[in-house]
Amino acid sequence: MICKNSLAILEGTLFLTDRRLVFVAGQELDEGEDIQKMLDEADALSIPLDQVVTASGNRGILRQSLNIVWHNPPDSPSTTKTEFLQKNRPRNVAEAKNAISEWVPQIEETAVSEVKTEQEEMVRSSPSWDQLDSKVLQALGDMKWKGFFQLERELEETYGASLDPDDLETSCKRLVKGKLIEQDKYGAFFKKLQIQAGSNSAG
Repeated sequence: MICKNSLAILEGTLFLTDRRLVFVAGQELDEGEDIQKMLDEADALSIPLDQVVTASGNRGILRQSLNIVWHNPPDSPSTTKTEFLQKNRPRNVAEAKNAISEWVPQIEETAVSEVKTEQEEMVRSSPSWDQLDSKVLQALGDMKWKGFFQLERELEETYGASLDPDDLETSCKRLVKGKLIEQDKYGAFFKKLQIQAGSNSAG
């Protein structure tokens, strides 16, 4: 596998877990090697799926490829583009089904809604979602940029109920219009606005 970004071109192994993409630079994976240890290596490139903005695949004539645009760092509205190229073309149907270009639907699905536990799949009409606007403001109280999916996950974890993304989007739009929060130019990240208190001066 080849990893390309604005800083370097590296060869290594790419893994897709239920929460992240991990690229480990170096030789091909040896049989019996501790995969979890490789995933936890400090120099491994880890892309959390909830930071992914877009994912696209290419079934190229020469190589299968996977293009990821993601927020890095997570609390910043800026994005990073990383491209992965498969060195060898699939030799059979089984390998073709597991080609990196075929990972896109799984990445997108997880990025939009991470795998829910049974506890999180509670009835959406839970009273915890009354006054959603105030809950959003409270979640953004640290004055840091937060992505839409990060905000959704934090609210669900805090109040123990599933949230309709449409309700959250409506709430965010209402708060932006009311100049209580701001959003980045992509509309995917939000931050609470600092309220400036008025001051009087004597001459």
